[in-house]
Amino acid sequence: PEVCRTPDCRIWLPNVTSGDELYSLSIVMTEANLMGKAQITANCPSDRHAAQIKKGVGYNPKKIEISEANYTRYAGKTQFNSYYNTIDNKAVMKPALLNGVVVEQRTVMQSEANRQYKMVIYRNSLLQYNIPLYDKIIHKLIDSLATGGYLIIGNMETLEYSEANRKMQVVNDSEKIYKKRID
Repeated sequence: PEVCRTPDCRIWLPNVTSGDELYSLSIVMTEANLMGKAQITANCPSDRHAAQIKKGVGYNPKKIEISEANYTRYAGKTQFNSYYNTIDNKAVMKPALLNGVVVEQRTVMQSEANRQYKMVIYRNSLLQYNIPLYDKIIHKLIDSLATGGYLIIGNMETLEYSEANRKMQVVNDSEKIYKKRID
C-alpha cells in the first residue's frame, strides 16, 4: 500500500514470460483495493507471450497447486480458485485481473530508464546473465526507479556484487527487496 499512496503510482515488470508474477501482483493489488490506483506495465519478450498472458495462459494443475500454497501463505481474502477458470484440465486466469494493465512486447534493454517507477519487479531473471549484461540491466532497473522506489529481485539473486548496490538499501534480505536511496 505504501507504494500507491500517491497518484503517480507506476509499477514495472520488465520481463514477463509466464504471467505468474503479473497475475500475482494483480491479485494482491485487487485485494488491497489498489488495482485502479496504479499504472502497471509488463514487458514480454514476444507478441506471442503477450497474447497468451492477456488470455490468462493455461497453467497445469501442479503449478496451480504451488500458486494456491503461495496464496494461502500470503493469507489471501478469498479462495484462490475464484481467480481462475478450469478449462481442459488447465487453470486459465481471469483476464479481467489485467484490466488497465499495459502488456507490451519489449525487452528490458529496449525500455527507457525514466526514473518514475515506484516499484520494479524483476524476479529470477538476473541469474541467466553474464556479469557485464547483469550490471547493465541492474543499472537500467535502478535508473528507472523514483527515489524511494522498490526493486524486487529473486531470492537467489543479489545486488551485492554490483557497484549499483550503493544506490540501494536492503528492506528485506530474504525476499531481496531493495529501496532506492535519496541521491
